[in-house]
Amino acid sequence: MRVRSEAICNFLIGIHMLTLVLNGTQYFNIGDRSYIYLAVVIVAMFSVFGKRIHLAIEIILSFVMLLFVFFSIAFVREESSRGTVLASIVFFVLIMVWSCLDVRKEEIKKLLIYYKYAALIMSIGVIISRYQPYTEIGSNRYSIMTFTGEYYDVNFLSAFIVIPAIMLCYDCFEKKSKKDIFFLSIMIIAILMTGSRAALGVFAMAVAIMFAVQKNAGKKIIVAIIVVGVALPLALEMLPQDTIAHYARGINVLEDKRRMLDWMSGINLIAMKPWLGHGLVSSRSLIIQYFHVTWVTTHNTYLVFIVNFGIIFGAVCILLFFIPLIRMFKYKAPLQFKVAYGMFLMSILVIEANFSDITIIPMCVFYILSNYYKKICLMSGQDGYAIRQG
Repeated sequence: MRVRSEAICNFLIGIHMLTLVLNGTQYFNIGDRSYIYLAVVIVAMFSVFGKRIHLAIEIILSFVMLLFVFFSIAFVREESSRGTVLASIVFFVLIMVWSCLDVRKEEIKKLLIYYKYAALIMSIGVIISRYQPYTEIGSNRYSIMTFTGEYYDVNFLSAFIVIPAIMLCYDCFEKKSKKDIFFLSIMIIAILMTGSRAALGVFAMAVAIMFAVQKNAGKKIIVAIIVVGVALPLALEMLPQDTIAHYARGINVLEDKRRMLDWMSGINLIAMKPWLGHGLVSSRSLIIQYFHVTWVTTHNTYLVFIVNFGIIFGAVCILLFFIPLIRMFKYKAPLQFKVAYGMFLMSILVIEANFSDITIIPMCVFYILSNYYKKICLMSGQDGYAIRQG
């Protein structure tokens, strides 16, 4: 039996997700793990070879950004970061790849299962490892110690876990599966243990939106109470008092003076080179170079794009992030996908995820989803309701 190229690509991305816990770098840089993405691109090229390709907007914009990446390397900054250059190229090429492939319903189901179990593996890692990387600054937030001797940034960890958790929460409401409730409880505990107010905030917003627009909300509230009843007591028992106090201070990021200082540093960098940007180099290196401060980063994915690519091309890059959300609304994708992706776009507002796995994996998943709903709507003239149906 012939195996479809799309199925191979999905399998490769799935394996990449399931082994993400082995990344080994603090901020989930793609680094040496880029070979899986390269394999996806090669397989996809064989799939589309000789076929007529519809030039969707993301293909055109990604191609423009690829050209600008090479322009930036040649003319904007001589000392471009090798990792940033590689990650940028991988990101734009992958967007073009997913727009050319004809991914089927059963393949998407498998991809979502990979995504869910990848988040579950990371959650179990947090609970078992219980590594505390910030004790020197008086914080007892939990993370995972990696095989390289590094640790994973708690905000990046929670940003990855929370998106599958949102989709799993919807499944718990609809199916009331004991297994899903158990898995979701583990993910919630892990998010709480990381001390990430941003992740907890977007999760709470997602649940509130689902309650607001769904029918039979009363039954769903009962499910939510069960999940909270399982996860909260366990989390309170496992969390240090300073982490509980950290949550008690609220999730208003505008009151976080350190975060505001980070963002202002990014804005100041943009003001210095607004049109073509500073080139493909980390914001931390630029802040050290220009402001002589070693403990600040831009801490905002969108600002970093504008710092690197300038206002015009940074805006093009940001637009590529919003195309899946626009497409899912236009072609009436199920609620959990629209909400989950919207929360992803919010979560990277407060971390500098750039082109790390924390960004690339959700972009792969949701570009595939949005293009699938576009295809079935155009073919059938219907809303293509729910991949999970049937």
